[in-house]
Amino acid sequence: MKNSLEEEKLIVKSGYYPIFRYDKSKNEFKLDYKNVDFSLYTEILKNETRYKMIASVNPKNAKRLLIDNINTAKERFNYYMKLENDLKEEIIE
Repeated sequence: MKNSLEEEKLIVKSGYYPIFRYDKSKNEFKLDYKNVDFSLYTEILKNETRYKMIASVNPKNAKRLLIDNINTAKERFNYYMKLENDLKEEIIE
């Protein structure tokens, strides 16, 4: 608990949990944090008990699951970036 604020910052910075806003009245989507560093992603998961358990219970698949998780986070982030850009262009037109 004493490090929860730092942990939250790291979670956002790593791309694990993107922060965004959507204003339906303006059809505006804004990704609030864009300087994501996916190299921190593994560090985040090492701090989570549920992910540590995967490595101890199923070490054979743990690495593949981590890679899949990171790739999904990257895809999600890219989708949000595209959504932000597409809606900006739609508003400009």
